[in-house]
Amino acid sequence: MSRISITKRFGFESAHFLPDKIYGKCERVHGHSYQLFVTVSSEKLVNNMVINFSDLSVIVKENIIDKVDHFLLNDVFPEIKFPTAENIILKFVDILESKFPDGVFLEKIKLFETANSFAEWTK
Repeated sequence: MSRISITKRFGFESAHFLPDKIYGKCERVHGHSYQLFVTVSSEKLVNNMVINFSDLSVIVKENIIDKVDHFLLNDVFPEIKFPTAENIILKFVDILESKFPDGVFLEKIKLFETANSFAEWTK
């Protein structure tokens, strides 16, 4: 069965470091202006929507943005030894997958670390 999807973009500022010599200058604390794109989908529309964009915003802001904006990601997620964009996005998936109403599914997350570099998770 086909699904329709919607995407919302969020921005946040965070710092991190990658504690290993193989990462070069990234082993030092540095920051990024992250852009996070969250895509959800549904097989049927409720009130003519997949989910209200404002409801999607509340879910992502409360569960992700408010916890990472202007924080050191190494402290926020101490279980992630190497907080690369890839590992951060996997953590975001773990956090968000169960937060949506019945029938609304996390479809894709795209996390831009810089204007030209991003990681993407797709269901």
